[in-house]
Parts: sequence; structure tokens; C-alpha cells
Amino acid sequence: MATLEAVLKTAIQVEFQLEDRELATEALPSSDNRKEILLFESAEGGAGVLQRLVDEPSVIKRIARRAIELIHFDPDSGEDQKHAVGSSELCEAACYACLLSYYNQREHRLLDRHVLPDILFSWIKADVQASPSIRPREDHLTRLLKVCDSELERRWLTEVDSLGLQLPNDAQRLIESCHVRPDFEYQKKKTVIFIDGPHHDEEQQKEKDHDQEDDLEDVGYLVIRFRYDQEWKPIFSKFPDVFGKFSVRTSERVYPTPEPETDDDEEGPFDLEDYEPAWHPLLLKLKNEYDVKIEHGEEIMSEGRVVDLELAIFTKGRHVVHLLDSQRLTAKNIESVLKDRNIRSFSTWPEDPHILGQILHALNIKT
Repeated sequence: MATLEAVLKTAIQVEFQLEDRELATEALPSSDNRKEILLFESAEGGAGVLQRLVDEPSVIKRIARRAIELIHFDPDSGEDQKHAVGSSELCEAACYACLLSYYNQREHRLLDRHVLPDILFSWIKADVQASPSIRPREDHLTRLLKVCDSELERRWLTEVDSLGLQLPNDAQRLIESCHVRPDFEYQKKKTVIFIDGPHHDEEQQKEKDHDQEDDLEDVGYLVIRFRYDQEWKPIFSKFPDVFGKFSVRTSERVYPTPEPETDDDEEGPFDLEDYEPAWHPLLLKLKNEYDVKIEHGEEIMSEGRVVDLELAIFTKGRHVVHLLDSQRLTAKNIESVLKDRNIRSFSTWPEDPHILGQILHALNIKT
């Protein structure tokens, strides 16, 4: 992991002509327990190259090829060149022409270029599939498909995915301030999507749609509509900041067919395993005894950055309550952001004896 971290930093800098101080890396959760690699642009403003790793599926191939060259292997044949181009000095594990730098002096003893070729050669054949949530893209897509209200919405989602575009964050989420539940939402772009079937041609529905658009636009949302009788690709092309750019998929995808929703599960998927066991009694009581709709918490953004993830969102009719885990260090920050947006939330813990009553009162459920 230390070697991979070093070569990624160098390869990205060389590929995009960045200075050493413009890109930083960090081992997570710590340098003694390396599970993930965090890369971030350390210069003020940034050059936006890391966003390209997410938005352009083929960029990772270029980075991998550059990294293979840096560690003195031929990216076509895989042959070990054993030294840097133009140098006669052999490189055993690492040298200043490949992995060593002033910034990673403490890790020099860990670095070994010979552990990387298998990983990097597999990346040359890889594409990036970005997910707008903490779930992998495939899992996020499956969840969205299950929440869809119509086959037309599912067809729209599968087209978004097959074109390599960015998936929406959520589907069928109530925007409480406007009393509107759009079909899909891109939260970071503050954009909502409506997939209009034939019934939207009726005059009464047209008026309702127009009123909803006015309400959403008044609070800063961009509204995009896709009609059943339109060609959708030109609409995607018109909003690259929302959907991204088209990309060719490396393989044909098989789309899961959602199982029909039962009367007991009209509100969409609810998986108790997504929550820690301590929360199970409260969630089950709200769902089974009070028929409360329970949705996964969302990423809370502030000034363009993710603060953290909420625990859950409860809905009953037109009333919505957001639940935060008070034991998380970010709970107060999330609560502050939601308060500024006039969104009702509770920061609590599972053993709080008053929380059930507070939630029921906020949802206007009489007991």
C-alpha cells in the first residue's frame, strides 16, 4: 500500500504536469494500518485533475501506464528494464527516479517496485465506475431501480448507466420545502429529474407540473424533464455538468429486474442490516407499529464538502424527520447544517428513552 501510494502520487503528477506540492496523499485510517489511500489537491483552488479520475473512465488507464513506466517496466511487454531511462545505475527496490522522494522519506524502507506490476497491469484494462453514494455503483443502481415507480423510470436509469453517465443520488425523495417528490435527484448539483409518461400530456397534469417547477426553481433547483416520446441523448448532452460525458462501457451490463413491491413494502427497500443492531428496536417499532417510511440517510453537504452521512430519514405523510447518531463526532456539524436549512432533525442515541416520543410527535403521529 505504501508503494502504491507513492507511485500513484508520482504518476498523476507526471501525467498532468503537477508540481510535487500540488498533490498530497495520506494512508487511511493510519500509516500503521493501511486500508485506503486518500489523494487530495493541496494547492489552493486545485487543478481539478482528481475529478477527472472520477468523471473520465479511461483516465485510470493512462495513470496505470505512466506508473508502470515510472517503476522501470515496459508497459507493453511487461519486461523489467531494471533502471531509469538514460541511467546505467540499477534500481533494486526503489530509487529517486521512481518511488523515492523528499516527501516520503519515512517510508523509504517500505517501498518495493516489484510488488506493483500485477496491480498496475490490471488497471490498464480497467474503467472507473463512479457511485454518488458510499455504496458501489452496482449496488446503488440496484437500489434506485427498486425504488422506481414505473418501467419508464427504470428504462431511463438503465440508459444513464449504459452510457456511462453519473447516476442520481436518490429516487422518489420528498423535497419537503416544496412538497414535491421528483423521480430522481442529483443533490450536489441541486438538480431534479422528472420522467414524464403519457398522462403528463393532460392539461390538469401540465398545470400541476408547471406549479411544481416554479416552486423548485424558486428555492434554487434546476428542473430537467425527460418525456416518453423524446430522444433522451440530446438532453443528456445539454447538461454535462449534471450527467457527465458519454463513455463506452467495457462489457455488456445485465440489469437486475426489480421484484414487485408488496403492500407491506410500498415505500421501497428497507434493510435492517444497513444499521447497527442497537438501532434495530427503534426502527422496527417505527416501521411495523406506526407505518413510518424509513430511508437511508443522505450525504450532508456544506460549502461544497461532504460533512458526513445521516443515519436515517423518517417520513409519514407530509412530515419528515432526519435522524443523526449523536455518538458520531460530526453529529453537531450535521445538525447545524440541517437547522440552517429549516430541516427538522434529532441527534440522539439508541438508549434515549424519549426519542421515540419525540419522533412520533414530529411526524404528527398520535399515540
